[in-house]
Amino acid sequence: MKIFNKLYKLGDKTVFILFEFLFLLTFIFAFQSSNLNFLGTTKTTIRFLLVLVILALLLTITKVRNFCSSVFIRHGYLTSLLLLLGVFFLQFQFVHNVSPEIGFDPRNIFSTLHDPNNNFYKTYFSIYPNNLFMLLSEKKILDTFHLIATWHNLDKITLFLVDFSALLNILTIHILKREKTISAIYIHIVWLLLFPMIIVPYTDTWILPAISLYVLCYCVIVKTDLHLALKVFVSLVMGAVIVVSYFLKPSGVIPFIAICLIEFLYLLRAKNYVKIFKLSTWIIALACLLSVSGSYYTINHKISNQKIVAITPGRETPALHFISIGMGPWGGYVHYEEDAMKNLKTIAERKTYSKKMIKKRMHKRGALGYIKFLLQKHSNNTADGSFGWLNEYQYINSPIKRGTTAYKYQKFLYPGGKKVGDFRFVAQLFWLFLLLSILLGFSYQTKFSKVLRLGILGGFLFLLIFEGGRSRYLIQFLPLFLMLASLTHSSARSFLAEIFHQFRLNWQHKIE
Repeated sequence: MKIFNKLYKLGDKTVFILFEFLFLLTFIFAFQSSNLNFLGTTKTTIRFLLVLVILALLLTITKVRNFCSSVFIRHGYLTSLLLLLGVFFLQFQFVHNVSPEIGFDPRNIFSTLHDPNNNFYKTYFSIYPNNLFMLLSEKKILDTFHLIATWHNLDKITLFLVDFSALLNILTIHILKREKTISAIYIHIVWLLLFPMIIVPYTDTWILPAISLYVLCYCVIVKTDLHLALKVFVSLVMGAVIVVSYFLKPSGVIPFIAICLIEFLYLLRAKNYVKIFKLSTWIIALACLLSVSGSYYTINHKISNQKIVAITPGRETPALHFISIGMGPWGGYVHYEEDAMKNLKTIAERKTYSKKMIKKRMHKRGALGYIKFLLQKHSNNTADGSFGWLNEYQYINSPIKRGTTAYKYQKFLYPGGKKVGDFRFVAQLFWLFLLLSILLGFSYQTKFSKVLRLGILGGFLFLLIFEGGRSRYLIQFLPLFLMLASLTHSSARSFLAEIFHQFRLNWQHKIE
């Protein structure tokens, strides 16, 4: 009994230390981000900061503070929901006016819908069959709703998926800690306002509701008193959604792995042994496992027998390739290795090439050099609060149109837009707020918060090992960040308040 408790404490402490260490680094790197450089901003940022200062000063007035408390806290449900509806409307207006042609992988998937017989796209999907499920998903949704394959229609679908993910996150927080629901809505409101990825129809955004949904399912199973039959149904849904996440992005199962590991850790505690022998626990777990197995077979069969684009078997890129480029100059995509994957004929040759590049880079850097590289890569992976906006090759292929309704958005978000620096500055401030809320909210320790922390830690480690190099790859884990910040921000605020209180007492003592 005692040894199991010791193992639980060791595992729990290890996760906590690793998480806080990498998260502290993340905050430091984000604070040093070039997004906070005033030289890249305009008067818009100065006005924004002045408004924040004025609001802060107004809140020192008792009547103003009481009024804000009444509107945003006591009547917070009504206020936050109205604001959320307002944000949904602004997003719709944004997508309605701005639906540009996107480059890199989204363009290849989109173009395949229109020209599936093009040899370039046949080669692309032969090399990267991992994107076939995204292609099939786009095709299925467009056909179901009788929509033409246009960027505008795909952006509307992406908008719905992102907003649906936000609603699922809020519902999860409501089930866990009802008193934190209003804060969760406010946090998601700001995130949605600063998340232009809704015009980038790709796996980064399409996976968000899948992760949010299976995390919600887990929450429903462990935190509610639903009848066993309903929990079995929820576990079936959970299993299917986990598989969808896997086929969209294999790393999408990392939060599920975190769930399994934390549940295992908690079973090591003596008072939880009884759960092992509960019949309901085994029934729910078996239902989820059966759902995972059945869903995997079904989806894999559909992908293997898809008729949209003809692919050449045996040309797929091995996983070692993504580890290899993850060890490249900046830890991300390098064109010459993609060229090698195209030119080498067999999987064995591509694996051999990738192993050779991995050994070469390890030998060249050495132990200390590799540690230094990992620190820099972690910065590349996590520092940018705009999540790599405009950093991909040919990110947006549509020109700025001055004098149009779209221009008020384009000047903030398009390449060459004179106010792109303003967007990045404000997005970075919000990213720092999220990070600080989580970092200083360490005293908030529940099983669910540990699942979220371990899921984020798993995401960090995955991106350190595999292809990364920019924070776009962090988007898939945003539901975890948003939910954890919603739960911990009040603890972080209390921690800061205590520090300021002690500082003031010490200062007064020195004066006296």
